[in-house]
Amino acid sequence: MHSYIAIISKDPGSVWGVHFPDLPGCTSAGRTMEEAVANAGKALRLWAEDEAEMPVASALDQLRAYPDVRDDLIVGAAVVYVSLKRA
Repeated sequence: MHSYIAIISKDPGSVWGVHFPDLPGCTSAGRTMEEAVANAGKALRLWAEDEAEMPVASALDQLRAYPDVRDDLIVGAAVVYVSLKRA
């Protein structure tokens, strides 16, 4: 089983948003943080179904070097690890 780092954040007046820096286009959202993380697992599984080979997951230190991830973390985004559970 692989785990990928997801960035979770919330702007005022919006839902919680989740994106995976290693997986372009793999995003999710939810009304609560818990719902957003649960939905992130579903999004990750669906994203993986379309890929012949999953990329190697980056370490957090590697992702912190990405300008968009660094900017998200500076303004208070959280990091969660989401496990890829294939159906």
